[in-house]
Amino acid sequence: MSRRPPRKFPLLRLPRLALIEVVKCWNPIEIYLFSRVSRKTKEISKLIEIPDVGLGLTISKCYEVYLGNPARCVSTHWYFRLYPGLRNYEKYKHERYLDIFSKNSGKSVGKLIDHCQEIFKCEFGGMSISNLKFEIIDPVMKSSNLKVFINWLNQHEKLSKIPYLSVSSGEDNLKKDMKF
Repeated sequence: MSRRPPRKFPLLRLPRLALIEVVKCWNPIEIYLFSRVSRKTKEISKLIEIPDVGLGLTISKCYEVYLGNPARCVSTHWYFRLYPGLRNYEKYKHERYLDIFSKNSGKSVGKLIDHCQEIFKCEFGGMSISNLKFEIIDPVMKSSNLKVFINWLNQHEKLSKIPYLSVSSGEDNLKKDMKF
């Protein structure tokens, strides 16, 4: 007896309102991944509203873009971690984390922030750069990838004023927080 292959669910053939209700049940990482499929899925993703969501960035052993309500516990946030890699691919291994490996992570983090701001209609809340003993900045992050990101940051119109910046180093016992 032969087994029939499982049928695929025609998600994009659903009526628009039904599709929006399905997407509302997804978490922000699933919405982000869906928005990258096509222009149509990106437009549908823009219709989903997540209240009180903010966007931030931490630079340490990787670029970590976090999305969540700033007034709530960090365990309720979602994280996009960008690592320098030899090839481009994504790994979705935990509900709240999406690991992205990119040949040019400095450029990719800029594109990710732009995309998240467009999809989730959120403000950039702040940036943290840490070089703690247990989270040493990767040598690749110190070189050209970080320079590409800093150049992107300097030329970005929406991010010309970062409201909060934190820089810390475990080696020098240095921590500096700045609010603008």
